[in-house]
Amino acid sequence: MADNLRITTPVNQNDGLNKIKPNRASDPLATIDTTRVIKKDAQGSESANKGTLGFALNKNSVFESFVQRMQQTPALSQTLQKLLAGTLTQELGQMAQGINETQNSAEALLAKLASEIQMDETQMLENILFQHQNSTSFNSDLFKVLRNMSNDEMQSPEIKDYLGRFLKSYDGYFSAQETMTGIISNLEDIIKHIPKVYSEEVQSQMQNLTSASTQSEVETNLVILKENIIPTLGKYIMMSNDMGETRQRITLLVHDVSRLNVSSEAELVERFSELMDYCKYSLNISQENLAMLKNMFSKEIQNKQKQGNPFIDSLIDVLSNKSADKLSNTGQTMLRDTITNLLLDQSAYMPFTHIFLPVNYNGTFMFTEIWVEKDGANKSKKELNQNSQRMYLSFDIQGLGSFQSAISLLDNTVECHIKYPEIMKGKESEIKENISIIFQNNGFDVKRVVTLPESFQIENEILRKIYEGGSSIDVTI
Repeated sequence: MADNLRITTPVNQNDGLNKIKPNRASDPLATIDTTRVIKKDAQGSESANKGTLGFALNKNSVFESFVQRMQQTPALSQTLQKLLAGTLTQELGQMAQGINETQNSAEALLAKLASEIQMDETQMLENILFQHQNSTSFNSDLFKVLRNMSNDEMQSPEIKDYLGRFLKSYDGYFSAQETMTGIISNLEDIIKHIPKVYSEEVQSQMQNLTSASTQSEVETNLVILKENIIPTLGKYIMMSNDMGETRQRITLLVHDVSRLNVSSEAELVERFSELMDYCKYSLNISQENLAMLKNMFSKEIQNKQKQGNPFIDSLIDVLSNKSADKLSNTGQTMLRDTITNLLLDQSAYMPFTHIFLPVNYNGTFMFTEIWVEKDGANKSKKELNQNSQRMYLSFDIQGLGSFQSAISLLDNTVECHIKYPEIMKGKESEIKENISIIFQNNGFDVKRVVTLPESFQIENEILRKIYEGGSSIDVTI
């Protein structure tokens, strides 16, 4: 073909065609292209970011979602504190002007909550202790013994599996009524967003559901839910391929039903018997100690009662009231953020017990928050052996400003770091002396009381501790 077209390949006469070109030395006077310059610390900063923010690379992780939601949600000092301060101011203004307007339900509940925060020293202590003692359902003597067993390094790691199954059934049994209330509330939301042909069928089946106050009612509700309601909703999902919020509500419903399914007394007794058998045959616990545990368990079943607290009960009434939409947009947002904040405190990643207390003390409004480090939360073996514990305090006093404190406890020895408003700078020595006296009067040896740096923020310390435990639970959405 090439011959017919008279095409020939020209011969290159360049002698250096097949020679290797030598490396040229860089010209020190050459113009530098600034667009191609690499920063010296680029690789170092990249590796540092990967080391400290490894979870940020996985946008679907539960941990990352928890941290993002926590950073986006305003603190209680920006929501509940301001809401109550505004309520108190409004009440004082109405009393001064003799105004007695008819309040809607949400405002009436807020006024009732404002009246509950009028406390003296004894009532403050009672409210703080109530929140600390009821921060978990597992606070009796039985669980103190079980907690010591699980923390014993000499025990087999299988003990945590048996304990976990028992705790799950225990929590389900004593919260069955609340679980059923959540199921009914969720169903009421679901039927508002599905076609009429499905909503009418589900609504007719819901009429047979009860509050699940007895075990027989729980079993009846489970039959209705598993054999009628969930299959109907399954047909809707199959026909509509709904991937929106309604599907998420149905997923939550299935989760609550599975939780209710292991909430029977028979399930609880079986899990406890399973745990006792393991303790007897694998841990070689004596018959005397086993009898003591069984006696504690029997008391839990017979005497488990919910304790009331006027402040907490009033707060729950405000947060769960459905007439909150009559408040201003700012008030509604504050209530929603307060709920989100309190729910985040219950996360498995939260290493602190969060206690809060708004107080109207002799006409002065104060708002206090306390973070108490949980036992063994994200601690190294060295820290666990030392039994050290940290506490962070933040309290805002009307007319003075915000105070912050970081306290470290080791046995009876306390080390206190404090940060106070600028207006109190002239009384630094007096403040430190009085703090030492308070600790000493309560049986503590004071190691030192020092001032915190201006850059200290409790929020940053909490996030740092949360990141230390980020890898403790491997769960993805």
